[in-house]
Amino acid sequence: MDDSENDENETKPTRHIADEDIKEITMDDLTVEEIALLSPEQKRKLEERTQAYYISKLPKYFPGLSGCRSVSEYNCLNKIDEGTFGIVYRAQEKRTGDICALKRLKLEKERDGFPVTSLREVNLLLMCRDHPNVVNVKEIVVGNSMDKVYLVMEYVEHDLKALIDQLRERGKKFTTGQVKTLTLQLLSGLSFMHDNWMIHRDLKTSNLLLSHEGILKIGDFGLARTYGQPLKAYTPIVVTLWYRSPELLLGTKKYATSVDMWSVG
Repeated sequence: MDDSENDENETKPTRHIADEDIKEITMDDLTVEEIALLSPEQKRKLEERTQAYYISKLPKYFPGLSGCRSVSEYNCLNKIDEGTFGIVYRAQEKRTGDICALKRLKLEKERDGFPVTSLREVNLLLMCRDHPNVVNVKEIVVGNSMDKVYLVMEYVEHDLKALIDQLRERGKKFTTGQVKTLTLQLLSGLSFMHDNWMIHRDLKTSNLLLSHEGILKIGDFGLARTYGQPLKAYTPIVVTLWYRSPELLLGTKKYATSVDMWSVG
């Protein structure tokens, strides 16, 4: 192997970010190591820049930008689920009677501004809103304080994990034809995400929703991220353990669509 080949295989040195660079980049443009080298003031400015970037990416036609409605226009019927990034309720719009899912985002540090993780989740869901196999976000509504922000999403009656558990209790399972149909829909939604440079990073049966009509929807984008070339470093502590790919278990920080495909398998 010659010297030029050795140079190509060497890891690029971690760059030091100057103050003037922050005006042109976001958190997603840096590796974990580069973020760790930032001063507290640089981190604060970069978080503000990242928030502004994701807000600018929200489509102009989105209802939330023309003045969010109040959550009081919905009746919460029951709690559906609670995760790391929010609590989901089944709710009913008072005016129309339509049933929806209402996700309250967890904003524990609202004094620091709207969290980047929540902005990213909203932005990625909106990018997928027209695909039939990804859960649809309808609007954003707010409560009577800064820490009460909700996503209004279409209500999907079942999740795949609960259905599998119910069938197992009765000594049954999905037929081969049903498995093929569900897999085809899952791959359709995932293909759309990957084609648009998104990775989900938390595919599991409880995050796959199924309607009465048999339509599968990918949900819970709390860990979803965009990716690109060259690959950037991300945390390997993603995806529920039993769905985690070998490279994540071995601690790799540079990965892309393969982690989703392992979860599908």
